Formats: sequence, C-alpha cells, structure tokens
Amino acid sequence: GNAMSDTVILSGVSNIDHWASPHYRITASPNPCQDYLNLTFPVTTNSAYYVLYDLLGRLVLTGELLQETDRATIDVRKVLPGTYLIAIMDDQRYRVSTVIVK
Repeated sequence: GNAMSDTVILSGVSNIDHWASPHYRITASPNPCQDYLNLTFPVTTNSAYYVLYDLLGRLVLTGELLQETDRATIDVRKVLPGTYLIAIMDDQRYRVSTVIVK
C-alpha cells in the first residue's frame, strides 16, 4: 500500500497524565509478550477497535472490539520482536499503551 496511508503521526498529545488516569488506562499483559497479548480497558459502549503501531508510526495490526466489553486477546505470533504502541479507539476516547513483543 501507500506508505503515507500506513503511517500515523501523533500530534497534539500534550497532556499524557490525563490519558494515564484510571478511566482511560489500558492494561497489557503479559508485557513483554510472545504469542498473545491480553488487554484490559474501560468498557467500550460504542464501536471500537485496536491498532498496534511500531515506533516509526507504521500500522502493524488492527481489529475490532466487541461492544460492551473490557477485554481483548490479540495474536502477536506474526509480529516481529520489538516495542510497539497499542491504541484502543472509539468515538470518544483514544487510549495508548506501550507493549514489548519478544
């Protein structure tokens, strides 16, 4: 695909403490992970999805999350070892956490 469409530029994120509050937090375990990554997050009441980015902002994985859920398991067996950003997005919030894949 087009490299520009596969790259994310995060700008305007100036208040990380706000996003780190318990109401917005993502818990990723195990971290580091090897085969599967388990996520716990605030309940998604609307349509939501997760995205996994490498540290260069390239999209690695994406998937939909079920409504009214607060947990997800992501298969990372095909992801290269490294550090990644995992984001959970719905129409109201954008939550981000760092994960390491071994």
